[in-house]
Amino acid sequence: MINYEQDNYLMESLFSTFPAILSEAKAPAEALQSLVFAAWPAAVGELVEKRTQPVEFCEKRLVVATEDKTWKLHLEDLAGQIIARLNKLCGNGSVAFVEFKVEPEALKAKAKRTSEKGETAEISTELRLAASKIEDANLRRSFVEAAEVYLLRG
Repeated sequence: MINYEQDNYLMESLFSTFPAILSEAKAPAEALQSLVFAAWPAAVGELVEKRTQPVEFCEKRLVVATEDKTWKLHLEDLAGQIIARLNKLCGNGSVAFVEFKVEPEALKAKAKRTSEKGETAEISTELRLAASKIEDANLRRSFVEAAEVYLLRG
């Protein structure tokens, strides 16, 4: 039987270690972006994740594509809760603002990428060095996978 509370705790523990690692490794800003993008599904849940796509992150501002105006308006009402959840996962102050834009094309591109199996991205030396400082093999693998997901979105 799946213990969702334990899984959520493990996910939060995993994400909470990344900000310190990124800071210590003096990782590039793209690494924090990868972390925020990877945390998005855990922060918003499966239903919202399927109808949204983080598209940009710069200076603590996250831009998220939505499929239509109804979702945009609904998510704007939830923005404070979403920011709090992202900051819990990615480290306090990582995200200060979320902007929602109606961009159904971004979601079509997401669906296409999801259907392409086996595709991997090249990870930069800086990200590999940051990952090498993670002692736990599972955490290290999750960090690299999150970076690959972000890079494939490019």
